Amino acid sequence: MNAKSKVAEASRLCSPPKPHDSFPFFNPWAETIKSQGAQLPHWHQDGVLYFVTFRLADSLPQEKLNIFKKEKELWLSQNPEPHTSEQKAKYYERFVIRIQNWLDLGYGSMILKDKDAKALVTNTIQHFDGDRYKLDEYVVAANHVHVLMQPQSGHSLSDILHSWKSFSAKELLKLPIANELTTAPKVWQKESWDHIVRSEMSLRKFREYIRSHSS
Repeated sequence: MNAKSKVAEASRLCSPPKPHDSFPFFNPWAETIKSQGAQLPHWHQDGVLYFVTFRLADSLPQEKLNIFKKEKELWLSQNPEPHTSEQKAKYYERFVIRIQNWLDLGYGSMILKDKDAKALVTNTIQHFDGDRYKLDEYVVAANHVHVLMQPQSGHSLSDILHSWKSFSAKELLKLPIANELTTAPKVWQKESWDHIVRSEMSLRKFREYIRSHSS
């Protein structure tokens, strides 16, 4: 691929680079609401920046997910909360990074590789930028989506994600590419992964990770 093609591919896959913005990061002294989803823990704090991943329902093989779930349950039983910094790091590497790596391998129908499907999801994410939330960088990959975003006052992360996934699912099913989705009419995996960005260094790493999808 020549240099010109690489630029065109990057603009198609990722949000355009933005100038540096000052975002509020995780505050260990502020009120934090912790909840446990079906598969993943969720931490929520007002006004912070999140790195969010949501994926197509057929993006990971069920046999891998079953093994993953049992392994995680065993680890949590052997490592009860509160977790040390070292335990948190091991959990992140073993159960969060591994899922991200599986997604990057490109499993399932990968309908978001279709230019119309990609544009639809991109437009959905952009629609209420500056109103319900503030976007930083994001990428619509072939079978999943990564977004750095800050919910605005009066709008929760869970409501924003529900709106994105509900609207885009209905519209994606109208496209010809939806015939390749093996889980239709289910489009998205119900649970999303979210992580509060904790520092400037973490933000740089998340931005680099998002940009790596265009390489």
